[in-house]
Amino acid sequence: MGQSVSQESPSTGNHANNSANEKISLFYQHPDEILPKLPNLVFEQNMKQFRESSNVKFEKLIPILGLDPALDPRVCAIMNNVFLRLSQFAMVNTQTNLVDYHSFKMACLILAFPNLCGKLLSTHKQDYVELIFMSLMPIDSKQDNEKSATPFSDKSGTVSSNQSINELAPSTVSASTMLLFLTFITSISHFSLLKCKISPTYMHDHWVKYQRGPALNILRTINPNITSQNIRDESITFAQFKNAIQDEFPKLLTSLNLLFHAFFEINHTSLPPAVALQESTLFNLEMRSQLATFMNSEFVYANIIKLYSGKDVGFSMRAIQAKVLKWNAPTLMIIKGQLLSDGDKNPRYRKFITEEYPKLRGSHQGNDKDVVTYVVHIDEPWRITNKNLFANGNTKIIEVQPTQTVHKAIGSGSTGNVYFNVMGGGIGVGNSLQPTIKNFDKKYHPGNVSLTIDSALEFGCFRNVGYG
Repeated sequence: MGQSVSQESPSTGNHANNSANEKISLFYQHPDEILPKLPNLVFEQNMKQFRESSNVKFEKLIPILGLDPALDPRVCAIMNNVFLRLSQFAMVNTQTNLVDYHSFKMACLILAFPNLCGKLLSTHKQDYVELIFMSLMPIDSKQDNEKSATPFSDKSGTVSSNQSINELAPSTVSASTMLLFLTFITSISHFSLLKCKISPTYMHDHWVKYQRGPALNILRTINPNITSQNIRDESITFAQFKNAIQDEFPKLLTSLNLLFHAFFEINHTSLPPAVALQESTLFNLEMRSQLATFMNSEFVYANIIKLYSGKDVGFSMRAIQAKVLKWNAPTLMIIKGQLLSDGDKNPRYRKFITEEYPKLRGSHQGNDKDVVTYVVHIDEPWRITNKNLFANGNTKIIEVQPTQTVHKAIGSGSTGNVYFNVMGGGIGVGNSLQPTIKNFDKKYHPGNVSLTIDSALEFGCFRNVGYG
């Protein structure tokens, strides 16, 4: 920070382009120099049916990948656009509207091995997230035909430098296109991350749940102005896309990478069937796919045990104490409820928000009765703490609905950041002090970033008013 960026001289830019062109030419003629020999041979074997094809379409890959045969045609169109864009960026595609075998191979390589992009495509400035974003932008055939001549010459074995990815500035992607793309990559998440054979029937039966659940939550995180009503009119900028990935879901594209990585693996169509994972009303595969966008997939898709469900055994601190406090492993606490306005007339809520919980500045966020969901990750066993706090610096509060925001504990957590108060204080995460309980008076002391739940497990308040 605070340093100016020097401008490249024309000779430096030409040298960089020539270097990139040489690498792409090398890959075209001697792929083993870029890609290890075994994966390259495996791809050749797995995809041999496309070797003479002049136009590889994504829909032809559906039976190979084991996807839903009735996959939304709009998703196929988006992925065809991705193949076309990536092959053009790599400058091996000789026609702007067709993806031949070599173009298809290059596109698969980019999708499967993000770390190789810098070696294949351009200079150290190459941004993989930017590349994926631009691949979602629709192609204007007329404009692209004017920009590109024949990028690759079979006779000379060189690549033309008249088109480079660095010449293409990211524009916008429509929100409806991004929603379909996000639905696709979240619906294959647990299959790809667990390296299991994809179930077409599962994708078909759960598509709408993924679209209205994790995909829409992630989309609204990227652009908070999006609603289900205005999605056709909204768009996503590259800055919004990149910032959201960096801050909230750094592992978002992993399932897409692993899907195409299978093309470079032996017997990828004979992988074991999907494992049965325990589900509940709140903690289902859609929820897991959203958590896997930033959490370790080995943890998210482990055989997690349901310890407590208020719906099953009742909402009480005593019930949680009986079910949870003997568990000596990390836990996820999921809280789902409806937003209540400050003017709600429920007397118990009025007492909670006006007398017990300190008044917050600013307006009420969200509409009355909107559904919100939070997940709290605690890395050590629960215990009763009527005076002190527990939990370490790995505690997280994650808002997953209507948008996704990850709040991580600051510091080592030596003094703790969670309380489980059975003397009428309830549960607090991110609070620096226990509630003050004297006679019939109760006062909560929330932290700047905290989630406070009353002892009846009826009302709660998430607070985010600054550093904490």
